[in-house]
Amino acid sequence: MDFTNTLCLFIVLLSTTRTSDADPELKCLVCRKVVDEIEHIIKKENPNKKIQVGGYRIDDKGDQKQNQIPYAGSEIHIHDILDQFCDRMDDYAQGKFKDTGERTIIKLIGSDGKMNVDMSKVDLLPDPDLNKMLKYYCENFLEDFEDELVNVFTKKFKDPDIELCTKTADWCQDNLQNDEDYNFEDRDEL
Repeated sequence: MDFTNTLCLFIVLLSTTRTSDADPELKCLVCRKVVDEIEHIIKKENPNKKIQVGGYRIDDKGDQKQNQIPYAGSEIHIHDILDQFCDRMDDYAQGKFKDTGERTIIKLIGSDGKMNVDMSKVDLLPDPDLNKMLKYYCENFLEDFEDELVNVFTKKFKDPDIELCTKTADWCQDNLQNDEDYNFEDRDEL
C-alpha cells in the first residue's frame, strides 16, 4: 500500500471515529426519543389483544402448556416495534426551543397527518446531512442495547429513559442524585 492509500484510509477511519461520538447531546436526545416513541407505541396498542406463549412440548396427557398474555409490552411486541424502528427518524428534525434555547428533536408531522402543532415553539437547525445522524444514532443504540431495551420494557421499569439512556447506555450525563425526583417527561415534545 502506498502513502496516498494509507493516508486516505487513515482519514476515513479518523472521520468515522469522530462521527460516532461527535455530538453526545444529540445521542442523548435520540436515545430519549427512541424510548419515548416505544412507550407511546406500547400505550397505543389494544390492551385486550393477547398472544399465546409457552412451550410447544406435549405433556403426558397430550396437552400443551401455553398461557395467554397481553401483547402490549410483551417481548414479541417490543421486537415487532424495533423492526425497522429507526426509519421513523426520517420524520424528525433537530431544533432549539425559542423560549429556552434548549436543543430538541421534534417530529415534523403529528399522528393526525398534519404539521406538528409544536413546530411554532421550535427553531429548526439547518443540517447539511438531512438529519442522517438521528437515524445513525438510533441504529447504534438499538444494535448495542437491544437486549437491555427489551428487558426494561417487558419488566415495565418506572423510568425507562433513565434506565436506558443514562444508566445503561451512558449516553445522557444527567445528575441522578435522587432517581425519584428526576423526570424526563416534563416536555411532551422531547
